[in-house]
Amino acid sequence: MISNKNLFLASVLAIISTIVIFAFWDRSFSSLNVNVEMNRNTALKEAVSISKTFPSIKDNTSKAAIYNFDSELRDYIELKQGGKDEFQDIIDQNIYSPFYWSVRIFEENKIPEATFWFKPNGDRYGFSLKIPEDEEDDSILEDEALSLIKNEINSFWSGDFNQYSLLENSFVKQSNGRVDHSFIFEHAKKDIGDARFRLRAEVVGSQLSKVEQFTFIPEDFIREFTNIRSSNDAIAIVSQLLMFAVYILAIGIPAMILLYRKGWLEYKKSLMVAGFIALTSTLVSLNSFPLQFFFYDTATGMSQFILQQILGIIAGGLLNFILFAISFVVAESLTRKALPQHIQLWKTWDKNIASSKFVLKNTIMSYLIVPCFLAFVILFYFISQRYLGFWSPSEALVDPNYLAAIFPWYTGLAISLQAGFWEEMLFRALPLAAGILIGNRYKRPTTGIVLAMVIQSLIFGAGHANYPSTPSYARVVELILPSIMFGFVYLKMGVIFAAITHYVYDVVLFSLPIFFSSGYVLDKFMVIIGAFIPLGVVLVQRYRSSKWNEVKESSLNKNYQPQIIEPKKKEISKEIIQEPAMILNKSFLSIGTAIFIIAVFIFQNSRIDIPIDSVEVNRVEAIDIAEKYIKNNNIILDDDYEAYATLISGYTSQNFIWEEFGKEKFNELLGSYILGPRWSVRFVNYDGDLESKNEEVNISIDLKGDVKRLDHKIPENRQGISLKKEEARMIADKAIMEEFNLDASLLNIVSEKNEQRPERLDWIFIYEDKEKLKYEGAQLRSEIHIAGDKVKQFTQYVFVPEDWQRMNRERSGLSNILNTILSAGSGLLLVVIFLFNGFRILFKNNFSYKTALIFTLLGLLGFVNLFNDTALIANLPTDQPIGNLKLITYFTVGFVLIVTSLFLGLSYATLKNLLNNVSAKISLSKSIISGLFVASLVVLFKVLINSLFVDISPTFPSLGLSGFIYPPLATLNVFPGLLSTIAFNILGAKILYDYTNRYENSIKYNLIGFILTMLIIGFGNFTITYHLLFSIIKVVIYSVGVFMLYKYIIRNNFSIIPFYTVGVYYLNKGLSKGSFFGFNSYNGESIFILMAVVIFGFVFIYLMNFIFDNKIIQKK
Repeated sequence: MISNKNLFLASVLAIISTIVIFAFWDRSFSSLNVNVEMNRNTALKEAVSISKTFPSIKDNTSKAAIYNFDSELRDYIELKQGGKDEFQDIIDQNIYSPFYWSVRIFEENKIPEATFWFKPNGDRYGFSLKIPEDEEDDSILEDEALSLIKNEINSFWSGDFNQYSLLENSFVKQSNGRVDHSFIFEHAKKDIGDARFRLRAEVVGSQLSKVEQFTFIPEDFIREFTNIRSSNDAIAIVSQLLMFAVYILAIGIPAMILLYRKGWLEYKKSLMVAGFIALTSTLVSLNSFPLQFFFYDTATGMSQFILQQILGIIAGGLLNFILFAISFVVAESLTRKALPQHIQLWKTWDKNIASSKFVLKNTIMSYLIVPCFLAFVILFYFISQRYLGFWSPSEALVDPNYLAAIFPWYTGLAISLQAGFWEEMLFRALPLAAGILIGNRYKRPTTGIVLAMVIQSLIFGAGHANYPSTPSYARVVELILPSIMFGFVYLKMGVIFAAITHYVYDVVLFSLPIFFSSGYVLDKFMVIIGAFIPLGVVLVQRYRSSKWNEVKESSLNKNYQPQIIEPKKKEISKEIIQEPAMILNKSFLSIGTAIFIIAVFIFQNSRIDIPIDSVEVNRVEAIDIAEKYIKNNNIILDDDYEAYATLISGYTSQNFIWEEFGKEKFNELLGSYILGPRWSVRFVNYDGDLESKNEEVNISIDLKGDVKRLDHKIPENRQGISLKKEEARMIADKAIMEEFNLDASLLNIVSEKNEQRPERLDWIFIYEDKEKLKYEGAQLRSEIHIAGDKVKQFTQYVFVPEDWQRMNRERSGLSNILNTILSAGSGLLLVVIFLFNGFRILFKNNFSYKTALIFTLLGLLGFVNLFNDTALIANLPTDQPIGNLKLITYFTVGFVLIVTSLFLGLSYATLKNLLNNVSAKISLSKSIISGLFVASLVVLFKVLINSLFVDISPTFPSLGLSGFIYPPLATLNVFPGLLSTIAFNILGAKILYDYTNRYENSIKYNLIGFILTMLIIGFGNFTITYHLLFSIIKVVIYSVGVFMLYKYIIRNNFSIIPFYTVGVYYLNKGLSKGSFFGFNSYNGESIFILMAVVIFGFVFIYLMNFIFDNKIIQKK
């Protein structure tokens, strides 16, 4: 027990620490002084009042407010232009306000809406009025638009417009003839480095529609800062993956299994606490739910938006519960075994124990440590920033967004509760207890504790490294000592007291916005009450006990009696192995399979009827074509540039044309305004200097080798010519002819825009083809971008009207939700069933480790594709060190592959146990023939169903794997994917067999079987579209047919499933190529796919010995 002397010393140290906190607070954190006179309610009222002056939104009733901050300007000023004092000067000068309120006035299913901006003191700071693009209005000239802005701007904005000069101007001609103007003005203030204060003003028709103040931040700094932040993110991501790998996979799960077998695993109370904390953290999202409406898309229903948000919150809460549950169960059980002198964790607050002086003193000590931790952090920031060159961004202590929650006091308490208890369980108790036990096992207890202490402090510190601070390891250094101190608190006093310290520490920091704001008396009171709940529990229990109790020996960990669970005697199953109900001989099955496969190609209503030839150029040839194009067009790149080519499909507006104009018009536009599958060749320099990394070239090349698009990204500070509009227009007209074979004189100009760069003037011209599409507002557009006097981008596309886009988002909202719930939900359900049964078998020690090892190793073949796929590197950004990006990419993908491979091994070991004495006797030859028979019938059934319904979008031939370095290798490596599919299919068949009472022929079990088939199989084979009725009909018909096949052919002949799965895979591959393998994404692809299927089949025949009882498979 902690002595009174130690408590006294701790109290003195806490007092000294408190003095240090007050003395060094401002010098350490340099909080920004922002006078927030306008609160959220006032901002809302002011915005509503202004909105009444606009006829188009005066009846809008929905509103949302959010408090914004220009962190980009802060980072630039603090790192490049004088530091925090200079940034505070910008706030005080009131020319530009980095902090501002944004209030949105909107209405469900209406386009017109507005956003109004206010400075913290309540001054008007601009607005943005959204007007439908097809709304009729008079058009005015550019000079008239400028006069309108000058006359009306101060009605919505409190700045001095005379200090601004025109920098850029542009116009857009809408399809109804209305001309909209946009202007950018720049402030005369030039003493902020290369940054500038700017003002954007827009005129729609004859109405001022936007006044928005913003800052121009040099591109070089943005990339430099992103480069800096990359190291922070890399450290944090790797740490989080290591946390999961070490604490959950390496320690947590094995510990659960071993502790269960030895009777040391207690889980009921841990699960209750995990559920409570997961619930409180989930309610944080609901507490701040009003802020989410600022991001609501008015094209969709409000109910859909709310449903999406709630589903996301619930999903997050469930994931948190699982993580908390594993952490709490393992940490508590390990601690009980490793630290015998500690009180059993969940008994600490029992009446007879909490009312002891031992618990009281430990609780008081937990509180006294808090100011010591705070003082350390403050001194760390003071010393590191003043003497070591560390930097952390300044912040305003008042955060109205925090205060905008329904109950502001709740947010800090709930987040602190989660962080305090979960992090102490996972980062302290779990590794330190494991270290003690491992050290004791090898008679090196000190070594075990020291290693565990180092590991937990490094992982904990690195896990917080993604905070915006420099150097990237600043947070790691900052948190090493606190992590060690938390560790000692755990070892000396117990995890609950370390959690109390952590909880109170976080409550102090997270609740600062409340205490630095005027008012909020109730919230301040609630925070104080919440912070002292742990002490209050002890005092209440002391009051209930009426005396101070002693901690009994029976409540200590050393007196815990393991509850050894005797394994149940395994009953020998007397289940009769069944033959299929429908007796089919091999000849019938073979002939039927052939007939059905032929029928597939007779009746298939393949949507792949778009006239696209197979790929005529491979990856290397596509790069050669792109290099020649660059050379011929005088685009000069250093030798350090690398070229990456990937095959892509899909194109903007393709669904619009397909749905509204049909296949014939789609094919007419294909290759010009719509692109099909194509090579995207990207030239980048990942290792060059800042400017060379900022320049890159992207070229789109069709499958025949013709260049279709160019996007040359040129650094904004590169020198160039400033052309007049007429001179730039001549270059654009020439490009239109050379690249698209169009005569510019026969096109309409719908937009001209100039962009002022530091050393040149850029232009953008958008042309409209005079051929009118028979849809109001739709246009065929060609776009040319010019940098100085060089064409840097050309593209063509179909301009899709705003009303169609909104209609499409609205009708797709519910179907997207259903797809997520039904498709992802059914897959997740099977995963949960696998995990539940797998761990149940592991706990009972009935697990086939040999089967698990074999299939885990086969799953690891996914690493072959990882290093064979250029796409992983091809699309990485260049504003971050390539070493960091590769580390994050390969580490993350590799980690996922390892986890999925372990799951694959667990799945097949689980299946081996589940299928024991259940699977029917059937010969190998009949398994193969029956599987192919069912596969051909299922695919035919799906083809026939699809033929009954109209296609709602175009589908291009499957591109396959031609973007890989060695495509045949990737094609042949089908093991991870097919093995996963087979495992899920067998489990689905087993579920159907069990829950239909072995396919009992009754209305009840037939209905159960149909519903299960629909949930497990049906929704996974059909995407729910906005034609909900048709989609459901498809699923219902398909599910009825598949259920019949399972009931009358597959039944419990589970050895049919692998060959059925392989057959479906091969047939679908063929169909995805148009007329069976009519499209090849590389030479010989169809041959390699066949080879892959045959090789897989032979290998799996051998693997079946590790899944099914040897007596089941008879090689006849």
